[in-house]
Amino acid sequence: YNSTIHDNSSSGLVAVNPTKVRVTNSILARNGESNCSFYGPASDNLLSGGYNVSDDDTCGLTATGDMSNTNPLLATELVDGVEQTTHHLTSISPAVDAIGTQTGPAGDMDSVSRPQSAHCDIGAS
Repeated sequence: YNSTIHDNSSSGLVAVNPTKVRVTNSILARNGESNCSFYGPASDNLLSGGYNVSDDDTCGLTATGDMSNTNPLLATELVDGVEQTTHHLTSISPAVDAIGTQTGPAGDMDSVSRPQSAHCDIGAS
């Protein structure tokens, strides 16, 4: 939930046994050869809770608000947050205010309360 999995040298999400990985309100981008690597079809391994952004189509995202083959337009540099370092969204990111009517977490990785406008942003920050 509400994660940004970005710029890893291997795949972002990997399931080596038939198992369900749940992804909701998250960003997957620039991870190794693919954002998702599963044993069998993605539909057998990933359960989308919706409102995810992936810059490729390897995760099989089809739930409400999911965006496949969509560049999340993250800032290029990591920013030190309160909890961890993270890539912030640029102002023109499709993940900004994109969660729709769902409620997101009370705060982001920088301990900034959510939402800052009409809707919550997708991702960790």
